[in-house]
Amino acid sequence: MKDYLEYNGSLNNIDISPRNIFKEGYSAKIINSQDDFIDMMLRRNLLSHTYDFVKFKEIIKRIENNYLKILNELYNFFLDKIND
Repeated sequence: MKDYLEYNGSLNNIDISPRNIFKEGYSAKIINSQDDFIDMMLRRNLLSHTYDFVKFKEIIKRIENNYLKILNELYNFFLDKIND
């Protein structure tokens, strides 16, 4: 998403951080919810440092129930761009 936004000039004059990439991706209608992507990023960070099996299972459920769907939507967005 970052590369696509840079290529289209959407990242001029902003601090390039994951949160800003998600914000710009939402503004450009690449993603439907920046909050979902921010949540996914935070959970990924938590997963890297989690030694609690209950939290681990919660994050795995989020991956299965939420994140796979939004990642598939992002994949389809770029697939459509390739096919245009």
